[in-house]
Amino acid sequence: MTTAALFTGDRVIIAGVTKRPELNGVAVIVTGEAASAGRFNVQCADGRVFSLKLQNLRHEPPQPPQSQPSQPQPPQPPQPQLPPSKQPSQPPPSKQPPPPHASVELPSSLRDAPILWSLAFVWPKGCGFVESFSGKSGRHGPAWYARCVADLVQTRSRARAADCFLVHTHGSICESHRAALERYWRAALRGHGSLFVEAWGGRGGP
Repeated sequence: MTTAALFTGDRVIIAGVTKRPELNGVAVIVTGEAASAGRFNVQCADGRVFSLKLQNLRHEPPQPPQSQPSQPQPPQPPQPQLPPSKQPSQPPPSKQPPPPHASVELPSSLRDAPILWSLAFVWPKGCGFVESFSGKSGRHGPAWYARCVADLVQTRSRARAADCFLVHTHGSICESHRAALERYWRAALRGHGSLFVEAWGGRGGP
């Protein structure tokens, strides 16, 4: 606090008065200079007027700015807590469609024309025609190759119902086995297309 300069209207605090100590700390307003040199007239809030020396008046310390009361925020509704068993699960990743079967691109003028598929039913050299059609003997005998022919016939006949399949079998296959193969492959057609079986000449193994 300072007493360097006082002006009419200043708010000051009385301090250091010994004759009337009860005035110390009272806030007053300067109303002007008194007739006596070095004194100022001051007025209390209750209307009393005093003439005090300059050294007994102290500027009132500045009051800190009043902060505006913050507006209360409306309460947020509580978020519902789901039990672990009912937490929303992430959607399963979409399954990509399997790649289409490899096929031969035909000219647009021939795409609707029936196709004659010429297939050869053979198996590795040295493997006799003794494997059952159940596939229990593995992937090396004639039965496994017969299933390969059936899969191709089934897949292509579904895509192109007007196609025809001609399967050439080796002459070493007996008539009963060849008839069984023809029934097996015809069943793969599922009512689409047509299939014929022809035997090669020669009786030796492939």
